Amino acid sequence: MGVRMPSVASTTIVTATLVAATEAVVVTSPPLNIPFDFSLVLLAWYVEWLSGNVAGLTAFRIRRGTTTGGTQVNVNNTGITTPAAAQHFIASGFYVDTPGAVAEQQYSVTATIPSASSSGTVDDVSLLIFVL
Repeated sequence: MGVRMPSVASTTIVTATLVAATEAVVVTSPPLNIPFDFSLVLLAWYVEWLSGNVAGLTAFRIRRGTTTGGTQVNVNNTGITTPAAAQHFIASGFYVDTPGAVAEQQYSVTATIPSASSSGTVDDVSLLIFVL
């Protein structure tokens, strides 16, 4: 008997404009049905963005659900330093989650520019999720 392990992906930008000091969802996955309770869920993500008018940091988080209020999967990070203003930057990552016995699980990648004097624009996103 064979089992097909599910996968979902999205390249749809949810929030194109990153407002300073505000966490925003930049990409959300379609619903994922996990075939076995407590399976490993692998998440691969990519974000390209244009930094704002001043150099600073951009922090990325992975959350369960479709909002910034969802359970955070990865640990807090201090952010990726953008060494120049008004430049394109790329961030990507890979993470593993074990959400438990759930149906229709969705994930989101969020971005936060902690500096109160900057903003940014999301140009491209990709989120791939598959189950082992």
